[in-house]
Amino acid sequence: MMAGEFVTLLGRVWDELRADADPRFDPPHSTVQATVIQGGTAVNILAKQAEVTWEYRCLPDRDPVKIVERVKAGAAAEILPKYSARAPIPICAQRRVRSITRSSWCPRRQCPR
Repeated sequence: MMAGEFVTLLGRVWDELRADADPRFDPPHSTVQATVIQGGTAVNILAKQAEVTWEYRCLPDRDPVKIVERVKAGAAAEILPKYSARAPIPICAQRRVRSITRSSWCPRRQCPR
C-alpha cells in the first residue's frame, strides 16, 4: 500500500511540474516518474517490503533540489505518519545515480541497499 501511495504522490508532484511549463522544450516541463516497483511474494500476501525507484528530469533553468524536497516533504507529511503508527518504522533511503535521484521506500527498519 505504501508503495502505491508513494507513486500517487509522484503523480501529484508531476501535475505541479506541468504547471511550470516552458514551450521551448519537449516535454515543456520537468518530469518525475516511478520507473521500477519491486516487492511482495504472492498476490494473497501483503508485501513485507517494497521498493519504488523514481527519477526526475528537470528543465535546464529549474532547481532540481526543489523537486526532491517536494517529494520528501510530501512523503514525510502524507505517507510516513500513517504507516509509522501501525508498522515498523517506514524509512526512505535515497541514493544518487548519474544525476538522477532514485529513492527506495521500505516499510521496515533497514532497506536492502
